[in-house]
Amino acid sequence: MNTIAVLLASVAVMAFSGCKEADDHYVANGAGGDIYVIFGESATTDLELSVDHRGYVGTNYAGDATYDMYTNASEWQIVPDYSQCFDPDISWIESWPAEGNDDGRFTLTFTANTVQGETRYADVNIVSNGQVIQTIKVKQEQAQSVLLDIVAIRKYVNCDANAYVATIPVNANVFWEAETDDVWITLSGKTNSKIDLNIEPNDTGAERKGTVTVYQVSNPKNVQYVEVTQSGEVSTGE
Repeated sequence: MNTIAVLLASVAVMAFSGCKEADDHYVANGAGGDIYVIFGESATTDLELSVDHRGYVGTNYAGDATYDMYTNASEWQIVPDYSQCFDPDISWIESWPAEGNDDGRFTLTFTANTVQGETRYADVNIVSNGQVIQTIKVKQEQAQSVLLDIVAIRKYVNCDANAYVATIPVNANVFWEAETDDVWITLSGKTNSKIDLNIEPNDTGAERKGTVTVYQVSNPKNVQYVEVTQSGEVSTGE
């Protein structure tokens, strides 16, 4: 019995029993019966891929990962999901082909990571009729350069006693957050590249100082500080 016949026979058993063997890459999904996905042993079968920062897969320095797929899905597409990345709008996984019908072969290639200063993750979803029928998880090493910086001139905010909003640009290629212990400073408007400091009116009559801490989520020791000084006097503008 040839390899294809063995695979089809295995699929028939699974469809009948509703079970799956531990080594089969199989997903029960979809109305009207089970949709199966089997990756042939003649190529890559891994459902989790580790990629270095240059785009090489695993320890053999292969530039791509090829899958031989046996499926009863009449049509399918390869759809990467980058929602876990620092910038989810950057596409760094290519599939050729990106779609097909029934059994087929596809190859994944990976762009070098020069833009995210920490490990980035993606799900490569095989989709049929709007449903995910299999997922390959990809983890790629961080870029060689980690960036979290606020230019020196924006690290100091000086304002009078009136309410004031200061927009602080943040240059980063990592996930970051900001916090302050000063109740008269509220943080808002955060994006990947800036944050707004909303400073309340100072009715104490005295100068006050506060600090905003900007830190890398995965490495809180990587920090930047913004020092805020607010006068106790209202400027007349004269």
